Amino acid sequence: MGKRDGTEVRKERIREITRIVLRYLHSHGEAQLSEMVAGLEYDTGLTQEKIMEYLNIAEKTGCFEIDLENDKIIPKVESAV
Repeated sequence: MGKRDGTEVRKERIREITRIVLRYLHSHGEAQLSEMVAGLEYDTGLTQEKIMEYLNIAEKTGCFEIDLENDKIIPKVESAV
């Protein structure tokens, strides 16, 4: 088995964080950002800064919205046309 490069590891981590958050949002509707970040820090061992970086990347893909003012992660709702 070959050595994984940093890009592959980063990609995996971003996907893992996104999957965890989406699974939670699917079950609960929305999440408190600070609690989610603390849980992810505990589960993954990543720093708060890295987790926020990864969450911001996931937000840009349209997976969910981060509302810093209200400390929430809100699922994106597809508009019915």
